[in-house]
Amino acid sequence: DSKYIGIGCNDGQALVLGIDGNVVTELKGHKKLVSYIEFSSDNKTIVTSSDDQTAKLWDVSTSLNTGFNGNCLHTFKNFTQMVNRIYFSKNNKYLLTSSDDGSSIIWDTKGNIITYYKALVSIQDAVFSPDETKIFAIGDNGYIRILPAFVSDNYIRKIEKERGVFRQLTEQDKINYGIIEK
Repeated sequence: DSKYIGIGCNDGQALVLGIDGNVVTELKGHKKLVSYIEFSSDNKTIVTSSDDQTAKLWDVSTSLNTGFNGNCLHTFKNFTQMVNRIYFSKNNKYLLTSSDDGSSIIWDTKGNIITYYKALVSIQDAVFSPDETKIFAIGDNGYIRILPAFVSDNYIRKIEKERGVFRQLTEQDKINYGIIEK
């Protein structure tokens, strides 16, 4: 809601600043660069991703504007390389991570894997479609993989056996998936 700004630092901490620029909360727990920080829609939790091969979910509901550190609720560790991004779903019940290890993972907030995809290239970013039925996974090769968001493991294995699932989006794809308006 534009009251706060999140900053990832090289030393593994993340800072939450008020709009006046003063630090209102510190998030300490990563061991390397914090690559991304995002607030939940209600500003009660924050997620961070890091070069230390983890992502974290933080409770800041009582620490904002108190000077206290945020409380780490969960550390997501299923990565072999840096975690590039992490995002909340619209209802704040799910998280989507992307990593240099090629993974795009949907988690619940308790750390359970809901959907797992693995690519042969680094995934620079993965985002939910506007209706959250799909994931757009952007590889470091410039291609975008469009995947169902919430599916069974058998369906995922079937998709991963197929070739050609990595493709560039056409203008019509962008319109169909609500990325751009007609």
